[in-house]
Amino acid sequence: MRAKSSSLRHPLHPTSEWDTRKSGIEIGIAAPSAILMSMEIKTFNPPGAPPVVGPYSHLVCAGGFCFCSGQIPLDPKTGDVVVGGIDAQTTQVMENIGTILSTVRLGFTQVVRATIYLVDLQDFAIVNQIYAKYFTNHLPARSTVQVAALPKGVRIEIEVTAINADL
Repeated sequence: MRAKSSSLRHPLHPTSEWDTRKSGIEIGIAAPSAILMSMEIKTFNPPGAPPVVGPYSHLVCAGGFCFCSGQIPLDPKTGDVVVGGIDAQTTQVMENIGTILSTVRLGFTQVVRATIYLVDLQDFAIVNQIYAKYFTNHLPARSTVQVAALPKGVRIEIEVTAINADL
């Protein structure tokens, strides 16, 4: 006698059925929307970070990941763009990211992904030198792209994603 076959919704394609006869194993998987609905989302705008310049949070944590919004070189005390070239701007961005991550007891060693936006790719070498001071033994995945312009006329913006099993 043959066992009755069953079909489940495919976990990556919820509109198609997944034939469990192929594997011989029946697995119950929650629909992606159910997983997301049960996930707690926490937002942070730490007092030591520069003020946000729009309707967003500095840091959003969910599902073990913390997503740091793109940071531009703003002085956290004044909210003004720091004076100086790409070296001063990059240093301020990295310091701001460090402050924001520390809000949830994270540091640069928990960063798994970074994206750097530059107005001029000629600044790439200088940015790399400063960036390397913050990521010494641990190097996250990274992309660097040139953009036409950034908020407040700055030359650099960096966003990062960090892993945090506690949130």
